Amino acid sequence: MGNVETWKAALTKVANLSGWDLKDKYESEVIQEIIGRICTELDHKFSDYNIGVLKDKSLITIDDHGILWMHDLLQDMGQEIIRRESPKEPGGRSRLWIYKDVIRVLKNNTGTEAVEGIMLKPHQILMERNYEFI
Repeated sequence: MGNVETWKAALTKVANLSGWDLKDKYESEVIQEIIGRICTELDHKFSDYNIGVLKDKSLITIDDHGILWMHDLLQDMGQEIIRRESPKEPGGRSRLWIYKDVIRVLKNNTGTEAVEGIMLKPHQILMERNYEFI
């Protein structure tokens, strides 16, 4: 099965599942960009897909406060797209969210202009006892 068919099958599977809550506006914008990239991947066969279509298909929901909800599988697919930007060197990716990748990039100063955002949970930051990279 080709890449487009794989994406279509995965998105179809999550169409009726409940979502993942994003309470932070920045996180919501990041996920919207990832969804945009997913749509770009699908563009060859499904040029009419956009965030509105994903919303209509119940792949995502956006509440009255602008909070975006999405299923974990959709998030995982977006993260895989980002990971493929630079499979071996996280500093070449546009987004960093894996704790070990963030620490590695900061400690080794391997970030590039490609890095647009870092997202960590507060408890992950507190786990790092050596803050010399900051």
